[in-house]
Amino acid sequence: MNKIVFLICLVFLFQTIGAGTYLKESESHNTLILRNNHNYDMVNNSCHNGPCSILFIGSSYFNYNNLPDLFENLAISSGKNIYIDHYGGNGLYLDDHASSSTTESKINEHNWNYIILQGVGSLMAYPDYFTDHPVYPALVTLRNKIHQNCESTKMVFCLPWAFEDGMTWYQDWTDTYEEMQIKIFENTLQYSDEIGFEIAPVGWSWYMVLQEKSYPLHYLHMSDWNHPSLKGSYLMACVIFSTVFLESSVDIPYYGGLLEEEGSYFQTVASHTVLDNLSLWNIVDECDNNPPETPPILTGPINGEVGKKYSYSTSTVDVDDDEIYFIFDWGDVTDDEWLGPFDSGYEINITHIWDVKGSYEIRVKAKDTHGAESEWADPLSVSMPKNKVHLKSLFYRNFEHYPLIIKLISKLLKY
Repeated sequence: MNKIVFLICLVFLFQTIGAGTYLKESESHNTLILRNNHNYDMVNNSCHNGPCSILFIGSSYFNYNNLPDLFENLAISSGKNIYIDHYGGNGLYLDDHASSSTTESKINEHNWNYIILQGVGSLMAYPDYFTDHPVYPALVTLRNKIHQNCESTKMVFCLPWAFEDGMTWYQDWTDTYEEMQIKIFENTLQYSDEIGFEIAPVGWSWYMVLQEKSYPLHYLHMSDWNHPSLKGSYLMACVIFSTVFLESSVDIPYYGGLLEEEGSYFQTVASHTVLDNLSLWNIVDECDNNPPETPPILTGPINGEVGKKYSYSTSTVDVDDDEIYFIFDWGDVTDDEWLGPFDSGYEINITHIWDVKGSYEIRVKAKDTHGAESEWADPLSVSMPKNKVHLKSLFYRNFEHYPLIIKLISKLLKY
């Protein structure tokens, strides 16, 4: 009796020590997936309903005219329930934010619905020439940090505007505003496709306005030919509004200090630029998103012994070609979470051990990166009959990293 009490105490001690993090194995290509007990809030990232949390990360382009405040007032005036925060000092570039512990801490403060990033036109138009502050690796790093904190957060990059005089002021360069803006446009689309982020087409909306008005001097730009005027900032706020909420800003009774006629014009241009070209800007409408197909029945053994490891495989496809997560229900007390992401159509292998004899129904379902879930797959019936060495396997597996305890248990049980 004393031996049994002692062993129960050891098991309790081990479970207490090991309660912080846990490992899940995926044997496909020897992948080991580590997950901590975080709540990633991945089920619903839509801002169409309920509170919407948005973090702005940028520098002076956001600070001039207080762009986050313009956006917040526009959203509140339309009846939105939002939470806004902003981090960025004048002169900061995206690569500064990518390496900043302060920016990372701000990202990790909340499971944001959206994080809005601000770039610089010259760096986007001429990445091979202006190499001191590379944008591409900064966007990759920020994407990884954002999704490490919360997989469902949408990273939105504001397509920059060109300098009002293009690059004609720089050495012997001849690129005009229009030529510079086209290069920004093309590179932003390429980066979005390769890295995976949504685009708020701010600079393209500016281009539409300036073309239509025959390029009035210092209209959207300030007199420094660079920073946004109040008109430019308000147009930017309208673009971000339609990007986030997938709604027109037309007739929202807030004009940011502009005349109603001016504000209404910018609302119209911004709304059409965004909403008429969602696929161009890599913007996913949650209402149009399709869930992955329901996975087939799991492939793997249907009987075995308790205490032994068995491998099962599954795959499915997403008609929108989104990446896929899987979750497994093993029919026992195992507490599982979403694994992934994996490419659409990729077959994964995962192992499981049953510790109690009996019959189990195991199943799997999938979801995409936008939180759309498939139905559960039909269950696979599995039988685990009694194993004579069940207790030994259970104890030994629990204490495999504690050889001294294994020796002590062996002596007590006289194995």
